[in-house]
Amino acid sequence: MSVRCQGFHDGLCGIYSVTNAFKHLTKCNQEAEIALFKRMIDSDYFKKSCIYDGLSVKQLADIINDIQPYLTVGAYKVSIQQKNLDVERSDSYFKTLKKLLEENENSVAIIGIEGKINHWTVVYNVTDDQMQVADSGGMKVINRTFCIVSNRNIDNKYNLIPSEVFLVSKMK
Repeated sequence: MSVRCQGFHDGLCGIYSVTNAFKHLTKCNQEAEIALFKRMIDSDYFKKSCIYDGLSVKQLADIINDIQPYLTVGAYKVSIQQKNLDVERSDSYFKTLKKLLEENENSVAIIGIEGKINHWTVVYNVTDDQMQVADSGGMKVINRTFCIVSNRNIDNKYNLIPSEVFLVSKMK
């Protein structure tokens, strides 16, 4: 019997990506993590259809804006800002995202992917050839050779969407 994981029957990867980014940066306990998850599900912007259809960039941005005041753990506050990477190729996407994370200490990025999968994931490290991810579906890395930046999706490639990037930063 095969085990079902997040994403098999649901489209909650956007919710999980915010939770995973928050947990990665703050090392919060499970209680804080569950409270954040519930707050997102209880948001006025979360619709029942999001459970099986997933979240558009606008829906995710609306939920993030709604919960932003509650993104604190102890002395730390977490800020989430939508970014638009000005790139047209996957190598430029990787370089630009790498620079964004390097320039913003204590940060990760939530990115939108289409094509091979429609998904939200958390990037915490970028090299020229791969992104290391904290992913609700179990991915560990995304290799650049399997990525494109395109107006059309190709089923066997990860289409990186430059306008679907959220910078998540921890501050005192």
